[in-house]
Amino acid sequence: MKKLVYLSIIFAQIIYTVEHKARQNDWKPAKQGHSKIIILLAGHECDQTSGAGSDMMHQGNMHSIESILTMRMVPILKKALQKSTFKVITDSCHDAHETEDTRNKLHKHIGQLETKKHAYALELHFDTAWGKSGIIPGSKYQDTGAYIHPFDYALGREFGYFSMFHRGPNPRHFIPQTSGLTAIENGISILELGPLTKELEHQTKQAVTANNFEQIDAYLQKLAQRVVKALQSYKPR
Repeated sequence: MKKLVYLSIIFAQIIYTVEHKARQNDWKPAKQGHSKIIILLAGHECDQTSGAGSDMMHQGNMHSIESILTMRMVPILKKALQKSTFKVITDSCHDAHETEDTRNKLHKHIGQLETKKHAYALELHFDTAWGKSGIIPGSKYQDTGAYIHPFDYALGREFGYFSMFHRGPNPRHFIPQTSGLTAIENGISILELGPLTKELEHQTKQAVTANNFEQIDAYLQKLAQRVVKALQSYKPR
């Protein structure tokens, strides 16, 4: 039995390595320049009840567990990045009735701001319970590399890579999807910080109910340090 478990673990590691390489294979060399300005967004803040995990009342509105976590993560990561000499811009929904349309408008605005400021825009997410961590580059689903940033590669080395065509139109497919993620379409990279496991979901629910986020924030602090370490690893030539 132990041998079977051991072989299963080895097989899973091989599959992960193969998938990791395959995902990165459709990435082209980054053509964006270095930046010390980072724009941070909390995934699913606008469309509050979409995203991973169940929904619960938080700050007067119903939110998915994922959106609760990403909203707490943004100020934690902002503080960590500022300590590392990065300039950080944050933005959020400005509509009293936050919807998918509000999110799309925000993504368009951030895409324009990113270009104007020569910044790197990053939206934070947690994947489904069976998902993985990794970066989806804000490539606008174009395979030229014109919209891939060096920070995408830096985060990919730390968290893993998704295909630059993830959930979007892929010219290699006979029948490509017609649309994808609006963040990616506007040049905003998406970082899946990790899977939203049942344990993490349970801990977040407890934190919201008790209004005590000490344990959750400690976990998010560790993730923030990984992001900072990854971004600092890139050395402009």
